[in-house]
Amino acid sequence: MTSNRKNKRIIRDHMEKTGLNFLEAKLQLETSGLISKPGEPKAVDVSDLNWHPRRTEQRTLAKPLGKVITVTSSKGGAGKTSIALTLAGYIALSSKSGPHRPLKVLALDLDVRDGQIGFFTGFWKPTVMKLLRFGISEKQIEDTVIHDGNLGVDVLLAPRRPRSADELSPEFYGELLDRLRGIYDYIILDTSVSYTDSIRSQVGYGYGTVDKILVLTDPVNTSLFGLSRWIQEVTGPLDQGGLGVSKSRISVVLNRVLPGTDPERSSKVVNSAMELPIVGSIPHKSELFHRAADTEGLARLLGDPEIRAALKRILLSESARSSSLLRALSAAPEVLTTGRRSA
Repeated sequence: MTSNRKNKRIIRDHMEKTGLNFLEAKLQLETSGLISKPGEPKAVDVSDLNWHPRRTEQRTLAKPLGKVITVTSSKGGAGKTSIALTLAGYIALSSKSGPHRPLKVLALDLDVRDGQIGFFTGFWKPTVMKLLRFGISEKQIEDTVIHDGNLGVDVLLAPRRPRSADELSPEFYGELLDRLRGIYDYIILDTSVSYTDSIRSQVGYGYGTVDKILVLTDPVNTSLFGLSRWIQEVTGPLDQGGLGVSKSRISVVLNRVLPGTDPERSSKVVNSAMELPIVGSIPHKSELFHRAADTEGLARLLGDPEIRAALKRILLSESARSSSLLRALSAAPEVLTTGRRSA
């Protein structure tokens, strides 16, 4: 049997096992090294492996898999992209000055039709579409991510053109996250707000890889009502049209808390009506936030002690925290050192 015919047989078998289409199955097998790409050496024999689409790489990793935190909201304009990037930057910069290895942090834009991370970084390419075209290898990831020196994090951009989103699938992003968790200590996901977005619901809220979901809301009644609807949609049983996400995996973050606002009152409302904990409240520093139109501005946010304290409380409360993160936060200096943006 020729190599090409053997590859096709393996792909068909994998399609039957996983329910993927031909291209998705082919990409997954090539990424895992189970079939050869054109011009590459012979792939490993699939019969020699107790293969599973989500376990192959985990067996080869020498270090623990990275933690994944989703930052989302029930409506647009809640500040989720700026908070996702600021949270990622806080983790990265807090770990730089300690005696241990700095933590590698990636911000992944999951808003495939209206990604905003590119606005903050000032870069528009390469995007995740490059990985779709050429495969999810570590070398391709290294060539595709953009390093932002202001926050000390890598970013992976969403497609520049909304119509490109039709080519992306939850399975692709699930495989991508598996690979990224072997490279990065923390991955922060910035999602869309669309209830019909399958990538948000299957990857950003589940897929077996997300450790914690942080949902942002303003501490005002209209936003809290929107949050209530979001909770019903996300945590409702699958047989009733919900997504079936456990409430134990979700925490609320109050954003843009104005001076004089009582976070305890909002906390009681959320706890009593939705059974969700509020793990932090981020003060509304109007002058700083209005200038935070890029990652340089977000880095200035991290210069504010109240912002840093709020981010630290959020991270210390999360089940997504790790021993390395705890060491970094305990050793974090009073003033974080930021750098310059670079591709």
